[in-house]
Amino acid sequence: MRETLTPYPFTATESRKTIEDATIQRAKELFAMPVFETNNQEELLSSFHTYYTFANMLFNEEEELRNSGTNGANLYYHGRQHAVQQVTYDAISIAKAIIQRNDSFSSHLSAEGTISILLGAMYHDAGYVNGGPVENYSARTPIHVDESIKELHSHLNLLGLPGVDVQKVAFLGEIGIHGTHFPYTENRLAEFVKLTSDRSPNDKKEAQIVRLSVQLADLGGQCARVDYFPDQVKALRAEMNETSAGLGTAIIGADHELAANCEFFLSNCVGHNPPPKRNVETTAIAFFGANESKPFRDAIFRIGEHNFDPK
Repeated sequence: MRETLTPYPFTATESRKTIEDATIQRAKELFAMPVFETNNQEELLSSFHTYYTFANMLFNEEEELRNSGTNGANLYYHGRQHAVQQVTYDAISIAKAIIQRNDSFSSHLSAEGTISILLGAMYHDAGYVNGGPVENYSARTPIHVDESIKELHSHLNLLGLPGVDVQKVAFLGEIGIHGTHFPYTENRLAEFVKLTSDRSPNDKKEAQIVRLSVQLADLGGQCARVDYFPDQVKALRAEMNETSAGLGTAIIGADHELAANCEFFLSNCVGHNPPPKRNVETTAIAFFGANESKPFRDAIFRIGEHNFDPK
């Protein structure tokens, strides 16, 4: 049965245990797929669980400080729920859907590339919290991608991976995290080209798949969360306001502006009406076809169903 690219089904009120159990079950299904037939699938699943545990632990201190009302502990949006739980879950769904294509496109994705999609997604925001407590977590936005790459490399060196090329995973995982820069500008694309310039044609194709997969898990996945609008949008606004006073309100808008601004953002940055280059929906359709991506698209563009009343 082909994977249906359904959005992340949990809200911020779900327990960590519920989300972890569902994530591990989906990972178990992924590691049983043909791309891993020559690997020890049980060992890889156990290793995935270890990385998932470590990635979650990175956010413990900030979350505890935030829950106690400590100033500067302000990852209202880029905390554990998005950074680890949502994006990892969506990365598994995306990897499964690519493998199930079983065509010349999916043939470029190796076991290492598949694992890189998962770990790149899982660690893509680790740079907000690595290195211990800081004065203002959200202010790490400009450096967090580079710091996330460092954290992935550190954990790979510490934990390793059974039966796969760890150096290849490290390289492709870095590519995936680099792809989560937002906005992903022409300069960022040039950096990607330079990072892959000395690789074989097949390796370049796999790197492209990994980059786009992690981008899709991050931006597309978060927009399709069932509580994206208005709860997560308001959380992002609050976080940005603590990065720089008034920044979130200026970019995202006051309550009465949220619906219109979100529709504009989704249409211009996520959807293709009108079509900007390399937007999220275009990636989803390219990977999975218009029919398979439709549940994802429908979830993204459902703001009007929420009947949000700013009063």
